Amino acid sequence: MNGRDTLFTELGVLEEAPPPVPAEYGDSRYIFLANTHPGVQLGMLEHFPDRAIVVADTMDLWIDIALDDLKALLVRLDGLVINDSEAHLLSGEANVVTAAEKICKMGPSFVVVKKGEHGAYLHHPEGCAALPALPLRAEQVVDPTGCGDSFAGGMMGHLSACNGCDLATIKEALAWGTVAASHTIEDFGLAGLQAATKASMQHRFDQFRAITSF
Repeated sequence: MNGRDTLFTELGVLEEAPPPVPAEYGDSRYIFLANTHPGVQLGMLEHFPDRAIVVADTMDLWIDIALDDLKALLVRLDGLVINDSEAHLLSGEANVVTAAEKICKMGPSFVVVKKGEHGAYLHHPEGCAALPALPLRAEQVVDPTGCGDSFAGGMMGHLSACNGCDLATIKEALAWGTVAASHTIEDFGLAGLQAATKASMQHRFDQFRAITSF
């Protein structure tokens, strides 16, 4: 479950006009632009004049067919979350470290490269970091669908709580993202996250901190 072969991309509702942003969301300061056409992501930014931190996701389809729009988006981002194969495609580099460095030169201050069961790599102006995935038993791994979005959501939640994106804060944010994804993978759809509690999240975070400390 660590990789995928894309046979066909069905855009579905992504082919339609983006949904309107509710007025009460207009003062949001921490923005995550989930995976969609980069032109739509650019348009979404205009709805959030008070934005403080903007992070986006993308995928190989947009790198292939909308690269100019994606490049226009990158210069307006604080961070980009991308998987390793997409990082290789966007940068033209086979090495994850070199790929992340090259993508940062395209605009975002930091880049998070997701590596599936091998965790994530962070390139940041203050340095770099690499975190593993939370070790799970085989019977706990049910469906990885949605793990990337859960990872990004957990990360953004911590960034908003800490009101910053320095290296230390993002490292902790990646740990919270990893914990969120570890719940998602345990069931289909939203069931894994729905079963999670604040206590279970904190327990796994503490467990993860212990595993990665030396």
